[in-house]
Amino acid sequence: MLDSQLVERLSDVLEKEDEIYCSFLDLSRQKTEVIINGNVAELENITKNEQVLVNRIGKLEGMREQIVAEIASYIQVAPSALTITSIIEKLDTVQREKLKKTKESIINTVEEIKKINQLNKTLINNSLEYIDFSINLMTSANSRGVKYRKDGKEGNGEHYSLFDVKL
Repeated sequence: MLDSQLVERLSDVLEKEDEIYCSFLDLSRQKTEVIINGNVAELENITKNEQVLVNRIGKLEGMREQIVAEIASYIQVAPSALTITSIIEKLDTVQREKLKKTKESIINTVEEIKKINQLNKTLINNSLEYIDFSINLMTSANSRGVKYRKDGKEGNGEHYSLFDVKL
C-alpha cells in the first residue's frame, strides 16, 4: 500500500491539471467560432489565455513529477518505471476509483482538444488557401491578350493589375 498523503497530493495535482485541460477545451471551442468569424483580435486574446494555461500546466507537471519521484522512492522503483496505471494498481478501492476517474477525464479531455485543434487547423488552412487564391485571381485575371497599336498592327498585350506591386 502506498502512503495516502502522497496519493492525495498526486490526486490533487491531477485534478487541477484536469481543470486546466477543461479550460483549454473551452478555449479551443471558442477559437473555432473566432476562426469561422475571422476575428483576429479575439484569436489573439485566446492565444494569450492559452499561454497562461500552458504556464500553469508546466508548474503542475513539475509538482506531479516531484510527487511521482517521492512515490517511486517510497516503493523503491525508478520514477521512469511508474505510470498512473501502475500507481492505481497499488491503491485501495476508494483511492483507486478517484485517481482512475481523474485519469480518464484527462484522457477524454485531451482527445477532444486534439479533435477540435485539428478542425481549427483545417479551418485556418482553408482560409489561407482562399486568401492565396483570391490574391492570385486579383493579380493575374486582368491579363489582356493581343493589343493593336495605333498603326493597326498587332502589339504586345499588357498586364493590368489591381495592385501597383508585383507579388
